[in-house]
Amino acid sequence: MSSGVDRRAALKARHRDAILAAARELIRERGGPTFGVDELADRADIARRTVFNHFASLDDVLVAVCETDILVVVDQFRNAIRSNPPASASAGSVYEDIARAVRSTDIPPVIVAVVQTLGAPGSKGAKRGMLSPSRPRTSDR
Repeated sequence: MSSGVDRRAALKARHRDAILAAARELIRERGGPTFGVDELADRADIARRTVFNHFASLDDVLVAVCETDILVVVDQFRNAIRSNPPASASAGSVYEDIARAVRSTDIPPVIVAVVQTLGAPGSKGAKRGMLSPSRPRTSDR
C-alpha cells in the first residue's frame, strides 16, 4: 500500500512543481501575471481542476511562486551563516557576520521577480494584501 501512497505523493509534488514552473515562465514571458487558469493548466500540461486541487485561486499560485523564490534567498543566507559562524558574540561582530551573509545572497533578482509577479507597491496592477500578515503562510523551514 505504501508504494501507491508514495506514487500519489510523487505525482502530487510533480503537478505542484509543474504549476509553479509554468506560472513563473508565463510571468517572465509577459512581464507579469497576465494569464488565466486555463492557460496555466495548458502550460503545466495538467487539467484545470488539478490547479485547484493544489491552490484555491490564481492569486494563491502567485504567492506560492513568490514564496519559493524568497525561500531560495533565505536558504542562501542560512547557508552563509552556517558556513561562517560568528567569531565572537559582540554586537559589532554579529552585525558584520550578518552583513557578510546578506552580501553573499542574490537578493535583487528575487525582488524583481516578486515585483513582476505582484506588482510594485502602490501601482495600478499591484496585488494588494497578497503578502499581508493576515494571509496564511507556509510553515517556516
